[in-house]
Amino acid sequence: MIIKILDTEGKNLDKIEFHALKALTQLNKVGTVERLQDKEKLAEKFEIKELPAFIVNDKVKVSGRVPSFKEIVEFLQEELN
Repeated sequence: MIIKILDTEGKNLDKIEFHALKALTQLNKVGTVERLQDKEKLAEKFEIKELPAFIVNDKVKVSGRVPSFKEIVEFLQEELN
């Protein structure tokens, strides 16, 4: 599972990354978490209009807000099914 977090603010990246890693641990799954800060390049590739963005296996799950821990767990479970 590949998780990408896109934002220009380190604070949001830290929070989302922490929740993503915690969710992977809770689900007993292995994955890669990538922190991406190249807004223009990635916004084009994923058609993201607002930051931050949370992407799992190249599918945009959230854009324009920080997802909650509960949402991140649900997004990861969706990808596992």
